[in-house]
Amino acid sequence: MLMRGSVKRIGHILGTLALLLVRPVSAQPVPDGGPPIREVPVPGLPQGGLSAYDAWGPVIYFNPQLKSLGPGVFTFLRFHEYGHHRLGHVTPQMVQLFASNPYYAAWIKKPLELAADCYGARELANLSPELVEQAARYFELGQGPFAGAPFYPSGLERAAQIRKCAGGMSNGVISGDAQVKPTTPKPRQAERERPRTAEDSKDRRDDGTTNEFKLKECEDRCSDEGERCSKQNADRYDRCTSECEGRHSDESFDRCFDNCDRGDKRADQQCESAEKVCNDRCDSLYSE
Repeated sequence: MLMRGSVKRIGHILGTLALLLVRPVSAQPVPDGGPPIREVPVPGLPQGGLSAYDAWGPVIYFNPQLKSLGPGVFTFLRFHEYGHHRLGHVTPQMVQLFASNPYYAAWIKKPLELAADCYGARELANLSPELVEQAARYFELGQGPFAGAPFYPSGLERAAQIRKCAGGMSNGVISGDAQVKPTTPKPRQAERERPRTAEDSKDRRDDGTTNEFKLKECEDRCSDEGERCSKQNADRYDRCTSECEGRHSDESFDRCFDNCDRGDKRADQQCESAEKVCNDRCDSLYSE
């Protein structure tokens, strides 16, 4: 009799093979003029997008729900995955790792993510600066100081990287010292030098965008991100313990669950720490 974990794994493998046999070809733009990479939609894929290598060669899995985020975000995430392949983060030598798990992701590390972000931003900038800003704001406002997963950069780090790598565009060429361009006009010199008065503070408190309102809005965003982070941790813990069900010895089973518990505790601490950093940042920006 097959154990429940074995049945789940067999179903997972068969489902993946069915997707691979379709071998879809993307109609989306291909970055850098290089060869296209096979793109396979996987509804519900937790990572959103994932680069891999299989018997047919390089492949990109993506969650089709990403399209609802808008053209700037979706195209950037595609180009980001292309970056992993173009930059050599995923190679034919890793095919055995993906053979046992098509969605193997232990190779992902923060420096590789930032490098792929830079590649994606530069290629996206060749299409449209507006699309670049859409992608940057998605991470800046959607994730803020939180990371989408362990070993990933925070949303703020990714937004800064995107703007930095795309900000030096000049006639389609990225300069080596690309800097983040300011997105708001600078105040006139006289206004910058005029001392702040009590009346100024009163005016800010009386208008519709008071610091108090902005502080509350900022803290609410931190709370929402904290809840989202906790939800992701809970889902990750469920997947981890589900994989333990296939262990045949009691010792291996217990060790697997212990690892899941330790990982869950570390992830919760990261969520709490990130939410505190977010709230501290809100205080520094909007508290008088």
